[in-house]
Amino acid sequence: MPGKHVRFEGIPSTPPTNYNAVVYSDDSDLTSPSNSIYSISPPHFNHSGSPHAYSSLPHVACRISPLLSATERLIYYDLTLPSRNAVIRSSIFAGHRDMDGLATEPALEFIIIACDMFKQEIPVRPSRPAQGVTVMDVLDAVYMFLRQPLSSSEFTQLSQERQWRVYAAFERRYQSILDEKYHALEKAKGIKRVDLLEEKKMFAGLRRTMRGPEVWELCVYS
Repeated sequence: MPGKHVRFEGIPSTPPTNYNAVVYSDDSDLTSPSNSIYSISPPHFNHSGSPHAYSSLPHVACRISPLLSATERLIYYDLTLPSRNAVIRSSIFAGHRDMDGLATEPALEFIIIACDMFKQEIPVRPSRPAQGVTVMDVLDAVYMFLRQPLSSSEFTQLSQERQWRVYAAFERRYQSILDEKYHALEKAKGIKRVDLLEEKKMFAGLRRTMRGPEVWELCVYS
């Protein structure tokens, strides 16, 4: 925006290529709530750089839980908020037990969520290893990934036009907080990976990929 200086805390005059990430420990405890479908295509998965590079991947038919299905879209969840804010839309699946249910059938020891807007892929491991990955494990892993500050290198790799859109998403996110204390706190934390979603910040489920039963495609909508 013309006439304004490039600062992480402020509004940049040009896309802020000198952006510096702010490292922080915890998010604010915000519980405020927040329509075209948007599918994020998965990037090529390099097994050589993965912690699962030498794992024996299961080659079996695998179904996603209805709660996580991009076709069903039964979970209402604003990805800018902690995963505990996720709500099940249908009364058929109401109850905390269903969030603790398996993410896939059969159970998997890990899931990889692919997202070409982040380059990195999101590994999901079970909170209870003997049980397999659950619906809540998926939501928790996505949230923990998205809450991370966007690094300087991640930001400068974006096109100039995209830097503007991401910065605008950052501004909308902290400006939507009415509490002055949390508003200032969230602004000070800076741009996060969730801002890469721009306006499409609502969880729309997971979709099958051609890369095996453990790799799923993240879908979001505005």
